[in-house]
Amino acid sequence: MPADIVDLFRELGFNPAKKTAKEWASACPSCGGKDRCSIWPEEQEGRGYYWCRQCDVKGDGIQLLRDYADMSYADACKRVGVAPVANLKAPAIPKSKIVEPFQAVSGQLGQLEGVDRDKWQAHTAKLVTWGTECLLRAPEHMAWLAARGLDADAVQRYRLGFNPGERGKNCIIRPRESWGLPSVLKDNGKPKRLWLPRGIIVPQIMPGPDGADLVERLRIRRLDVDRQEFRPEHKYHVVEGSSMDLLWLPCTAKKDTGVVVVQETELDSYMLHALAGDLTSCLASMTSNIRNMSTTVYEKLKEASCILVALDFDKAGAEGWQRWRATFPTAKRWPVPMGKDAGEAFGAGLDLRLWVQAGIPEGLRMAMPAGHAPDMTSQEGAREKDVPKVQPTVEPEQRAEQCEVQRAEHCAVQQVAASVATAAPINQRPPRPEPGISALLSTAAGPLDSLTILRRVGLTPVPDGAGDFTLSGHERWPEKDYWKLMGWLRHNGQWVQMALNDAAKGETSHARI
Repeated sequence: MPADIVDLFRELGFNPAKKTAKEWASACPSCGGKDRCSIWPEEQEGRGYYWCRQCDVKGDGIQLLRDYADMSYADACKRVGVAPVANLKAPAIPKSKIVEPFQAVSGQLGQLEGVDRDKWQAHTAKLVTWGTECLLRAPEHMAWLAARGLDADAVQRYRLGFNPGERGKNCIIRPRESWGLPSVLKDNGKPKRLWLPRGIIVPQIMPGPDGADLVERLRIRRLDVDRQEFRPEHKYHVVEGSSMDLLWLPCTAKKDTGVVVVQETELDSYMLHALAGDLTSCLASMTSNIRNMSTTVYEKLKEASCILVALDFDKAGAEGWQRWRATFPTAKRWPVPMGKDAGEAFGAGLDLRLWVQAGIPEGLRMAMPAGHAPDMTSQEGAREKDVPKVQPTVEPEQRAEQCEVQRAEHCAVQQVAASVATAAPINQRPPRPEPGISALLSTAAGPLDSLTILRRVGLTPVPDGAGDFTLSGHERWPEKDYWKLMGWLRHNGQWVQMALNDAAKGETSHARI
């Protein structure tokens, strides 16, 4: 009996949920994302169509069965209820995608026409003030924010809040006109009202013409329990009337360092600004695929000496990075070495100040007031304790002593270079390690630390001459440990490659020479 694509997802063990009359949402059969896979049963002439917004896997019902039910093309066609097509041609190789640079737009982005800004900002200011008071009295939500690096001081500094709803409901409903929004009628002819869901209030507050703070945007991070009941895909709600310009948090040092870290969410940017605002300005893009930004933000980025693009560590983030590279010459991709974003990395124990410092070019970091060489020993897995630390300032009478420190560090770098140059041949048969050896693979804090970790488990990275490297010593690892090693390389391979490049030059960009 033919089946539509929703039934096929159920047969594969998934539980699709209906979103609209023509769209369903399901966990992804490829990446496992909980609700990022959208399904349209009526598309593709009845064969249906699915697409995961997280990993970009897509196809019709036939493709679904071939990929995840191990069916042949003929059997998949029979199950879906269509006749197989004979003499299928191989698909043409797609042309390389041309990435257009960002467009600078004058004025603010995303504001609705007909919005009474004074009235809207007056009501949002009251909601922000009330929400902050509610949040400070909600220990559960304060603990959730603290786990993401936002303590009580950061909550009050950035005016974060909590909307608990009202009258026993998980939202607040108001007439649109009372907030200065234009009237809108729904399909049934009834007036549309303003919906303010329960959740964490994340404001964007900017100084106004007279110096007073003005709320330009309100986003509400909905509670997971509410999303399970209604619109599970709607994680962040933007309050109507909000500006959609990027959030810019300026560097707090007396002299701007010229460094900018780009992240997707405001919460991650607030957290990083609280932890390392003296090192960098922070920018929240809200999504990875933006195309426009205000002229003000665009010009600030043009003047930046270093832009660390830390979009989410997923396929969308990798694709979004291309536009930053095409627009800003000083931009480089700098994802967190663990987790998907800075919030997850903080929860996993990553020192985010160290992560920012490691991404700043050495020459720029040496010129920064707070930018002395990162202390790699403060991060789990660091083992270069014998390298003397460089003091943040160099007075004239200390120059002789400082030169000795620099020579000692240079010797340490040369030892790394020698260890790479004298690596054991790749065809040498290594002993079989005991199961569980992958437990020694701690997260690397930087290039030198990555080589230390690999040496600790008996592995040697060898440059392949094509901008990559191979490993020697893992050939007889147990299967479970081998796959954990692959996961470690996925997050830390960039450090290894950087260390090999530096060692080949006889220097390192992460130590004073």
